[in-house]
Amino acid sequence: MAYVEFDADEVMQEFGDASVVSELAGIVRTDLGGYAGDLQAAYAAGRLDEVRRIAHAIKGAAGNVAARAVCTLASAIDNGLRAGDTAVAAQTPDLVAACGRLEREIGEWLETLAQSSHASPARSAGNS
Repeated sequence: MAYVEFDADEVMQEFGDASVVSELAGIVRTDLGGYAGDLQAAYAAGRLDEVRRIAHAIKGAAGNVAARAVCTLASAIDNGLRAGDTAVAAQTPDLVAACGRLEREIGEWLETLAQSSHASPARSAGNS
């Protein structure tokens, strides 16, 4: 399955071991859920320093799974707010939505990885 929000092939090439990738992706997925909720709340409350801090954290998490679009959007918000451009904060709802899409795709990918790891021993056992 092709993924829109991140490059699964690049992540597998970068880390190699499926169990390491699965653990990393699971952590990123969990983090994104928390970040998205916190980001939405900070934006709604007008706490732009917190929006910048969370966008920075999202940028790092997204980078771990080669999620370039999320990374780029989070970076734009982080860098813009750091430079004093408060108008860039208007992109925050887009980042929240992108985090949700990425979180869902990572979940689908993790399910696929789990299914393929469970299928492999069965195929091997059938060939013995």
